Amino acid sequence: MRQKERLADLLYVIAVEKHGIVDLNKSQDYLKVGNYIVLKRKYSKVNWVTWFESSYGWSHAIILTKMITNTSNIVVLEARGFDLYSRYISWEDWKKTNPYNSSNVTSAMIVDMNISSTSQDALISYCNNTLWNKPYPSITSIYNSKYDTDTLYCSSLVWRAHKSSGAFVDLDDTSCFYIKGTCWDIVSPADLVVDADTKGKRFPVKW
Repeated sequence: MRQKERLADLLYVIAVEKHGIVDLNKSQDYLKVGNYIVLKRKYSKVNWVTWFESSYGWSHAIILTKMITNTSNIVVLEARGFDLYSRYISWEDWKKTNPYNSSNVTSAMIVDMNISSTSQDALISYCNNTLWNKPYPSITSIYNSKYDTDTLYCSSLVWRAHKSSGAFVDLDDTSCFYIKGTCWDIVSPADLVVDADTKGKRFPVKW
């Protein structure tokens, strides 16, 4: 886990040197269906961050999509946390109200999946039918729950969106997520940054 977090940190630094930091308030070119954002926040030893032994803070992921009932505007789909359901929220509202707002975020990376319009339509439909309004897994059931679509955590939602629709790629390049020497089938936010399928697609962002 910590190796993945450190690699994500290194890839972020490399991407900053190559691309600079994109201000999403000024440039919305990256706000496209299928793109996703992974956030590194100020470390706070709470909730699943504690359980996953992460001390580096890559701790949340969201995916950009559209609602079937309104395909005009980009929205965020995210699994929010324990006792909450995955939700749609407008990009502007998410920036204002989410707990990972700019004052709490130290780094953020958007991954430009650049999927076709046909793949975008498929992802929109899949997100609406399978990933929206699903409960977050309990602290005990989160382990080995990557393939479960009855419950979703933030990074499993993003992973599943592109595994079963969208780009049809596996964004988790390893089968094991080691916690205290035990292998668990979990996809972490850091996995969504370091996976080989994201090479050349990572762009540091702010808002």
